[in-house]
Parts: sequence; C-alpha cells; structure tokens
Amino acid sequence: MSKVLVVDDDREIRDLVSKLLQARGHSVVTAENGQLGVQSARESQPDLIIMDLNMPVMDGFKATALLKSEATTKDVPVLILSAEHADGNRDAIYEVGCDGFISKPIDIARLFTRLSEFLE
Repeated sequence: MSKVLVVDDDREIRDLVSKLLQARGHSVVTAENGQLGVQSARESQPDLIIMDLNMPVMDGFKATALLKSEATTKDVPVLILSAEHADGNRDAIYEVGCDGFISKPIDIARLFTRLSEFLE
C-alpha cells in the first residue's frame, strides 16, 4: 500500500495514527517535529504526509512551506492534523500548500475518508 509520514510532537497521536494506518496496510514513518519531518520526507519519499501545526523546533506551517518548495516533495499531499480550528488558520494552511485539514480529537472515519481522497 502507501507510505505515510506522520509528523506530530505528541507521541500518543503519532502512535495512534500509526497503528490505525498500519492496520489498513499502510507503511508508516514518523517524526516528532517539523524539522525531522522535512528530513524524513526527503529520505523516505512518502505518498502522503499528516502534519501537526504546533510543534517545537519547526512548526507545521514552516515544514509544509519548505516541503512544497522542493522539487522532490512538492507534489506530496499534506494533511494538517491539529486541535486548532481550521477556520482561524484556513488561509494560512492553504497558502503554504496544505491539501486538507483533519481536526483533533481524531474522528477515525473522517481520517480515512480524507486519506482515501489522496491514496489508492
């Protein structure tokens, strides 16, 4: 199946999303902040990235903008996974190139619906 990069500073969220994705047959790579997420994306070439917004070292906005500016990662869909309400950040989220938003707490059905829009 597909390879998904999960970038979140909350280990419980990374573990939960990883387990859900692996149960559906996806390969999962994780990173605990945006800087490591960018590095992991460059190295692993995922099919999709799930990115938290608020993280130490480098936030999801900066990480996504950087990924979308690079030839090798610019076409990889990025879904923001955040407890922040999308409306307050909607313009900023899409300006940096994010392809969608999933709110926390995670609605599992919604997560897989959004993933199916980008993965086979």
